[in-house]
Amino acid sequence: MNTYSFATRPVGDVVSEDDRRAVALKRFGIDLCCDGKVVLEAAR
Repeated sequence: MNTYSFATRPVGDVVSEDDRRAVALKRFGIDLCCDGKVVLEAAR
């Protein structure tokens, strides 16, 4: 099983692996601004 942190990955990459993540991120107030190039840690 692979374990890795989403915090250091661009939002767009996280969502591109599973588009359902976009809904979850929006619920937390994180959108896909800047073409999803912002890392998740900085997007919060």
